[in-house]
Amino acid sequence: MIGIGSKTACTLATLLGISVASVSMQTSFAQAQEIDSQPAATPPQSVQTCMFPGGMGGGGMGGGGMGCGCFGYVNLFPSAPVRNQTAEEMKLAASIRDRLTQPFELDLDSIPVEQLAESLSQQTELPFMLDLGGIAYAKVDKTTAVTHQSSGRPLKVALRQFLEPLGLQADVRDDSVVITADFAALSRQGHPTTQWISMSDAACEKINEALDKEVSFAAEEQPLQSVLETLSADIGVPILIDEAALEESGVNPEHTVNLKIKNVSARSLLQKVLRDLGLTLTMKREWLEVSTEEVVSEDLLRRIYWLDGLGEYNSNFESLFGMIQSNIEPDEWEDVGGASTMISVRNQRPFRSGIVVATKMNMHEEIENLLETLRKSNFGPDQFGIPAPPPAAAVVPVVGGPAAPAQSGGMF
Repeated sequence: MIGIGSKTACTLATLLGISVASVSMQTSFAQAQEIDSQPAATPPQSVQTCMFPGGMGGGGMGGGGMGCGCFGYVNLFPSAPVRNQTAEEMKLAASIRDRLTQPFELDLDSIPVEQLAESLSQQTELPFMLDLGGIAYAKVDKTTAVTHQSSGRPLKVALRQFLEPLGLQADVRDDSVVITADFAALSRQGHPTTQWISMSDAACEKINEALDKEVSFAAEEQPLQSVLETLSADIGVPILIDEAALEESGVNPEHTVNLKIKNVSARSLLQKVLRDLGLTLTMKREWLEVSTEEVVSEDLLRRIYWLDGLGEYNSNFESLFGMIQSNIEPDEWEDVGGASTMISVRNQRPFRSGIVVATKMNMHEEIENLLETLRKSNFGPDQFGIPAPPPAAAVVPVVGGPAAPAQSGGMF
């Protein structure tokens, strides 16, 4: 089991930009014909929990900490507590799932998405509802027409056939079938699976596009400051120098650069120039900044990576953390004395899992590349099983709230 230090768990709210004392988030899905849960820019969310593996033993955490190696569950957003299903609701949900495996005749003739729940309810006599927040997140126009005819095949198969191409899915929730976003399908269609916390996604995208530009460069006894000004003009993004950090490390901004190189990305060129001087690059809001490793390690960039479309890694955090830590700067992680941290997070309804990573710019690039490689090689469904929570005494009450249920419920 890969251990995450206690500092990581206790500062989770800081990583997410949340005040522990005044946590507030979106409410759970309403039991209504149309569930308008979130604006389009934000994934539909209900109560969200975080989990972290063992390695949190030691004084101050109570009960020996998390040294048992179990996954701990911490409710991040207690304003919308998870309500346990009644026996009647569980029986009804099981009945709905059973009926979804039975053959149905469907005849959808240019039905707008906004009328899909009503049409399906009439034809199947099952309670369908729309999650308008999930549909907006999938960027599906509510007026998009759906046409589908099928006979003699299981209803869940027919639903997948016309919903998945739209990036949607049918999710059984308590007493109804909710049409919402299909995160795995969306990830394979190129939908973003990351969200920056330290800066805006738009600013980061602009910076990355600039760094990917191809450049050619020739410098002979040219001061570093002048080199950076030239590159900044070439790629259209400000490149500033953290003068205090360079002064403390003994690097003079007027240090001369000798380099001749053609047809490389601006990213590779900057890495070469700065590495030779013992410097590194980071992002700051809307610009790039040259600094030292020590200073950058004290102001890490924070980002959420959603694990959509990763199959078993969607739930197997132990394997995922181990893969990341062993392949990407092994000495930089908190549990071996470094500064970089990882925390796992989950949405309960609809099910979605991810990791919150605080690390340096170049390590974020490698993590993103690793996850995209894994995603491209996975063609199966995501795994939705949630490990059983540890005993109550082992749960670290970072912000309080109930333990996560043992099952994600309902998705097929």
